[in-house]
Amino acid sequence: MKFIHNRELMMSSQALDLVKCIERAIEAQKMDIEELIKKPSNLLFDAAKSGKFEFLAELVRSYPYLVHLLDEQHRSIFHIAILHRHINIFNLIYEIGFDKELLATYEDKEKNTMLHLAAKYPNPPPISNLPGAALEMQQELLMFEEVEMMMQPSLRETKNADGQTPRELFTIEHKELLHNGENWMKNTASSCMVVATLIATVVFSAAFTVPGGNNDKTGIPIRMTETSFHVFAISDTIALSSSSISILMFLSILTSVSRNGSDGIARNGSDNSFRKTDGDYTEDRLGRKNNTKNGRHAKNVTGSVNIDGSRAGGFRFNILNEEMKVTLNESISQQKVNPTEEIAIGITN
Repeated sequence: MKFIHNRELMMSSQALDLVKCIERAIEAQKMDIEELIKKPSNLLFDAAKSGKFEFLAELVRSYPYLVHLLDEQHRSIFHIAILHRHINIFNLIYEIGFDKELLATYEDKEKNTMLHLAAKYPNPPPISNLPGAALEMQQELLMFEEVEMMMQPSLRETKNADGQTPRELFTIEHKELLHNGENWMKNTASSCMVVATLIATVVFSAAFTVPGGNNDKTGIPIRMTETSFHVFAISDTIALSSSSISILMFLSILTSVSRNGSDGIARNGSDNSFRKTDGDYTEDRLGRKNNTKNGRHAKNVTGSVNIDGSRAGGFRFNILNEEMKVTLNESISQQKVNPTEEIAIGITN
């Protein structure tokens, strides 16, 4: 620990010396710092890409306006830090005050926001000390949520040039990692459950094999009054209880089903169309419930929304069933819906 602390102090000192060298070069040559750090390569963005936290921290504190510089992809140092998972560099954004709100609105050439870059899986993957894919997936999700909290609500569903929202991009980019994480958890749970089962078997049999034996006349353990016997009984009980609970926990992991596949919600690529089933009712995107009892089983519901420049629109649903045809017109106000957005909702029994 002492070696690591000394190494960090040395790196911080070297970073400070480098910033001072840059300041002296600026004073001697009367150059602007923006021109100086671009030679021979763009020093600012190279440092962000390689994770040189100490250097960037000193540089940003000395020249705060450098955080607004963009590279050829229109990305700031914080965009690059997120893309390459340099958390310590990204945390510098909290030291610049109001500017972080402005930086959060920046988009690169592919219209990716900071949240889109957080949704991308690094290529090549970062070197991680985490023991399994499940923990790596958890770290990726925490990173995404950290950036999402900083973003304004109106920017969290912004689509990039490929028409993807950040969460859609996160799902696509981390599909393989999610699969590997599930396999890792199941394999780990299987191994641990085998060990827990063996322990439970041993301690269960030990409960009926009392040390010292029983009294032939009374059937009471001979050493029942001894302290060592009490320690054995308590330890055996704790071991049996713990192993039994562990078996149940690992069994629940092995038999668990992904919530995304069993929550009753089917999404059609956006938050503007979905269905939710709950017993004999179906619920649409506005929380309205429709009864499907008494033979009124809606087969298909289709609709479209046309906005005439205001935020008021109209839904028109044609519901076909065996007994009737109903046309429902309802005025919707204060709903943020894209023009001529097609909504398809399938309602089943």
